[in-house]
Amino acid sequence: LVDIRPKKVVGKYLYQVLNSDIEYTQRIVNDEGAAQPNLSAKNLSLFNIPMPDEVEQEKIAAYFDDLDNLITLHQRKCDETKELKKFMLQKMFPKNGEKKPEIRFEGFTDDWEQRKLGELVEFYNGDRSSRYPNDSDMVSEGVPFINAGDLVSGRVKLDTANKITEEKFNELSGAKIQRGDIIYCLRGTLGKNAFVDNFDVGTVASSLVDIRPKKVVGKYLYQV
Repeated sequence: LVDIRPKKVVGKYLYQVLNSDIEYTQRIVNDEGAAQPNLSAKNLSLFNIPMPDEVEQEKIAAYFDDLDNLITLHQRKCDETKELKKFMLQKMFPKNGEKKPEIRFEGFTDDWEQRKLGELVEFYNGDRSSRYPNDSDMVSEGVPFINAGDLVSGRVKLDTANKITEEKFNELSGAKIQRGDIIYCLRGTLGKNAFVDNFDVGTVASSLVDIRPKKVVGKYLYQV
């Protein structure tokens, strides 16, 4: 670490500059190529810093300070909401061996039944044959080929997902994803899953399984 003491620049303005693309670009250029990213204080001192007059520095710093405070506020609300969801997931599903949850919507009193998952859904594995897609089958635009890393916060992150051609997709005998399916990880990050509501066609890698609800509400099953 290095301690930087502002002398001829507004400190909070400089802090924002050092968190901007201006800093990032110069840091990459000046990385000294050690086993891990490395930068000397001398090279840091040579960074070019844009310098409006002090009044404008103060205004820019105050603007980004307000944004940082807003982000912190929303992050706190997000964390609190995640804790609420965790609590309600514990209370709105029956505990092991019990037939009723602790918290229910008004008007519901019947015991809950138990069913094996296989009685309620259909499973579709990724193609595991010689036709399995390899690096040469990937294209910039095409049919999503979903891996575990593309399952983020319960959804499929399409912008990071690999794509294959429609011709390659049609060759595969594995999962043909539909909207409303649930993609579930069988290996690696076991249990990681996502509900498909942002695309209509795709397939999965061999580490995943595509679950198609048949006798259960899909979004309810996703929460279970």
